[in-house]
Amino acid sequence: MSTFQILTLLLGAATLIALWIQLFMIDKTFKADHEQRRKQSTVEYVNRVRAIYRPISDKIVAKFGEHRVINVEEFGEDDLVHIKEFLSNVEHLSAGVNIGIFDLMIIGRMSGSYFFEYAGKIRTVH
Repeated sequence: MSTFQILTLLLGAATLIALWIQLFMIDKTFKADHEQRRKQSTVEYVNRVRAIYRPISDKIVAKFGEHRVINVEEFGEDDLVHIKEFLSNVEHLSAGVNIGIFDLMIIGRMSGSYFFEYAGKIRTVH
């Protein structure tokens, strides 16, 4: 093998290594950007729906009180609309978490205690 062929192989190998390093860096950057966007979209969504679910929650608690078992017959038509709207917002949030759009850790830090506390308060009797 001539010196030219050896240098050509070394240059080709170095180019291949450089390309692999670039691909690794692109992949790492893409994943970091995706994770940052996921967290940002989680924060934005929680802030947007907070304005929707907090008043609904307050209306339900104001009417029925806290730490109380609520009989379904006590619900009026407006109450059912409020409860359905609240549950719809929570369902959208949980669907986003399940498919990987939203970050559950961020939701837990922003509103987790509210959801866990609130979920423990709602009990219905048929």
